[in-house]
Amino acid sequence: MTRARTLYLRTLLVCGVFQLRMLLQYKFYVIAVFVQPLAFALIQFVMVGHRDDADALANVAVQAGLMGMWTSTLFGSGGGLSRERRFGTLEPVVVAPTPLAVNILAISLATALMGVISMGVTLLLGGLVFDTPMMPERPGVFAAALAVAVLANACLGFLMANAFILYRNSLVLTNLLEYPVWVLAGLMVPAAFLPQWCRPLSEGLSMTWAGRALGHAMSGTGEPGREILWCAVTGLVCLAVALVFLRTVHDAVRRRATLNLI
Repeated sequence: MTRARTLYLRTLLVCGVFQLRMLLQYKFYVIAVFVQPLAFALIQFVMVGHRDDADALANVAVQAGLMGMWTSTLFGSGGGLSRERRFGTLEPVVVAPTPLAVNILAISLATALMGVISMGVTLLLGGLVFDTPMMPERPGVFAAALAVAVLANACLGFLMANAFILYRNSLVLTNLLEYPVWVLAGLMVPAAFLPQWCRPLSEGLSMTWAGRALGHAMSGTGEPGREILWCAVTGLVCLAVALVFLRTVHDAVRRRATLNLI
């Protein structure tokens, strides 16, 4: 059992590195990770820059970085399986001895890791443009929150990827889900401004808790430990639901031999 787990972990790491290197070759993902978050960050920096509030500027950089992380994960998770289907390798991946969950999770993890690059770029932009040190007041807490955010975001992308197995036009789903998650997670506007019926949806997203934890770690206020915990819990819930859903979908498409016909 230990040997199998070691093999799965090694497969996850190798596939993740391969997917990360491949994603960096696509101009779309480079734009999604670098250009788009920088554009949103620059607009918001200009809007709050007159306040001369370092915490507000740092929070803008964090939110823009998380926006890039979600975009990368969302489009990467769907695009990864679409590429496998387009190249004719989806079926071999599904029937390989390595569990399909490991391969899909590797794609989601690689795309979520690209969000770390986005976070670093937006923090660097804020420091260069406004001459404000974008250093977290609690570096250790910030690193822990970022790591949990990456893993939770990968689990959410893993859940989304299960739906992408069923549909060829995954790009339609990704375009549909990008902005709503930004809004619900409080990345474009504060979650307190959302209608009351949206609050439960917002609280159920790991991105919401990740944004709060990272923002409080930057400013040194609040309770980032509690928020990191809730980010991890929501991520684990997504992972559990994804594993159950994946097994159902996997058994159905193999039994009907319709994986490439859907």
